[in-house]
Amino acid sequence: TPYQWMCVSHACGLAVDILRVIDRQNTQNRKYGLPPLELGLGIAFSDQPPTFLYDGEQQIMISPAINRSDQLSSCSSALRKSPLGKGLGRGVEVYVPIDQSLIDKQTSDRLVRYNVNGIELDAPAFYKLKSELVLREAEADATGRYLVGRFPDLEGRMHGLVVREAMVLNWDGARAAGEESRGRRFYEVIADQTRIRSLLGREV
Repeated sequence: TPYQWMCVSHACGLAVDILRVIDRQNTQNRKYGLPPLELGLGIAFSDQPPTFLYDGEQQIMISPAINRSDQLSSCSSALRKSPLGKGLGRGVEVYVPIDQSLIDKQTSDRLVRYNVNGIELDAPAFYKLKSELVLREAEADATGRYLVGRFPDLEGRMHGLVVREAMVLNWDGARAAGEESRGRRFYEVIADQTRIRSLLGREV
């Protein structure tokens, strides 16, 4: 169905909605002096059907996309506690650590991630997204290239979407140390509503 075809678009929209709820709750938390809620989200895509196992009557779905999305949603403790991490704020950044011992053994791509109230798309999900809707460049600066598009929900209402394409950087344990040699990129779905409205207004 058209709805199933646009699976990545709708997953992105759902993820943005989830973080919008987090932002509203954090507004209340600040009002009452409570600590902020933090959540990292990851969206992965696989064109292979999942496998289903059963534990009694309980159905369990197994897919490499599930494992991958778990990696994308992670936030490296070492990176977050570093001088670099302490200055990053909300969003997604991805690095190659010069000290390989800082890599999580569960991470298949040998990268470390900063994901605090952010949404990371893996590359297959990004290319699937590009097949679902038209993405146009709205802005490019030192932080990356910003692509905007629109997708319909089940009732036909259109929603704006902003994706940031940025370079994976080297990390020396304290600060960013230039682009990594392989020229890899990562993809972040922008969840900040002010930023989304600003960039959608520049759509051409």
